[in-house]
Parts: sequence; C-alpha cells; structure tokens
Amino acid sequence: PADPLDVYLVYAVGNTGSEGDKDLRMPFNRADYYIRKVAGTIIPPRCAQGTGILTKSVIRQADGDRGPGMALMDCVADLQVVFRLDTDNDGTIDNDTDDISLLSAGDVRNRLKEVRVYILSHEGQMDRTYTFDNFTPEACSTCVRVGEFGMGHDFDLSTITDYESYRWKVYTLAVKPKNLGG
Repeated sequence: PADPLDVYLVYAVGNTGSEGDKDLRMPFNRADYYIRKVAGTIIPPRCAQGTGILTKSVIRQADGDRGPGMALMDCVADLQVVFRLDTDNDGTIDNDTDDISLLSAGDVRNRLKEVRVYILSHEGQMDRTYTFDNFTPEACSTCVRVGEFGMGHDFDLSTITDYESYRWKVYTLAVKPKNLGG
C-alpha cells in the first residue's frame, strides 16, 4: 500500500481441504448477511424481544450450505442495502438502487461506486424511564426510516416488544469498492 493506513484483503475462491479435488460450485466466494431470529438462536437478554443477530455466512463450495455463520452485531431489528451507481460513466453517482441482480458482472465492475448499509439497532438495554420519539411520521406513527436517498425501508417499531423503552439508532456504513476489475 502507498499509505501505511491502507488495508487490503486478498483471498481466493475457497476450494481446499476435503473439497480440494472437486469442481467449484460457483466461480466466486459468496457471503450472505442476514438477521438471525430463528428458534434456537440465543439472543442476549439486553436485546429487545423481536430483534436478532446480524450474521455473516460464507457459502461452502462443497455443498452450497451457508452453515451457522458468524455473529457480527446483537439487537438488530432491520438491515437495508443501497447500491450507488454511475450509469452514464461520467464519474458521478446518478442512480441509487436496492437491487443489482440484473446487472452483468462487467456493469457491476464499471458502474458500482458505493455501497451503503443501514442497520437499525438499539443502544444499551431497556430503560423504562426513557421514551423513544424519533419516528418518521410520514410513513406511520411508529416507523423509523432505515436508509436514505429515497431508498430504504420504513421499519415499524411497534412490531418490537416494549420498543419505546429503547434508544434506537440507524448505523450507516458507506463502502467504496476497489479492484472489482477482472
């Protein structure tokens, strides 16, 4: 790296160990990010009932299974992703979408300029002396906007038990992809 603070991750398509002599299931590594709320998932007691654990699972080349995954963040209610594109190749982002499944690999490499991830979670634990009131009233009286740029989702907090006694926050991660070329 030119700058000592730069960090680069280098990896290959996983097909090692007992899988080493098999053909690849897919010519890439795939990681799924999702909120685990299924029965049997141990949710920390400080989390609001109805939230889950943000989890990352890497698909195994051998059988396509994503396995148990790795816990990334507790107490997550919602997750939204917005892809920011330069559709006319002028160097300026001019389109925001939550679906790039119809783009070719070349279009993704050339057009994708930024990925924004929005995570709705609460800070701390339940506080009966606190009343949350930072809603997005144009959506519904108990909704919070998870996203921006006219994209995202209005999450209805009333689906969460005792939602008003938690300090809800939307965390935003903005990532500029590098080295997408092949």
